[in-house]
Amino acid sequence: TENHNLYVGLSRLTIENAGSDTASVPYSSNSCNLNFCDACEKHGENAFALLVIAVVFSFITTLLTIGASAAPSAGLSGGALSTAFVSCLFGVVGWSLFINKCFRKIVRNDTVGANDFDYGPGAILTLIAFLLAFIVMILQIVSTAIAPASSNPTPVENKSEAVATNEL
Repeated sequence: TENHNLYVGLSRLTIENAGSDTASVPYSSNSCNLNFCDACEKHGENAFALLVIAVVFSFITTLLTIGASAAPSAGLSGGALSTAFVSCLFGVVGWSLFINKCFRKIVRNDTVGANDFDYGPGAILTLIAFLLAFIVMILQIVSTAIAPASSNPTPVENKSEAVATNEL
């Protein structure tokens, strides 16, 4: 058999043949008549929607973090923590939904006879984004725990009356 790689995307299946052109088949097209096409089309669209929601919450997290940097408060830190958690959650659910419902079905059936099943650059970047969102969420937890302690003013010594009125 010929050596080729299979890239499973959210909207299409791409087969890269060794020494020849790359073929790409959208799950929604009539030419995709394999037993996983309908499931991959449905779950790919759902995963994309969840990833878009995750990106929106990441943007909100960024704005709240900037606001908390300018004027530290437990409220802004808590809001940033909440949106970071929601962003991470939506991203992981979208990723897991597609991987468990589509990618694994393709790998199990192996109807195209691929020698290598690979994650494409989009999937790798998405996974890196989830890891970064998780790190941001952990940093927001630390920031929220530190914010109340840092908002307490530092006690200032009472100056004597002579020092306060410059009568030395």
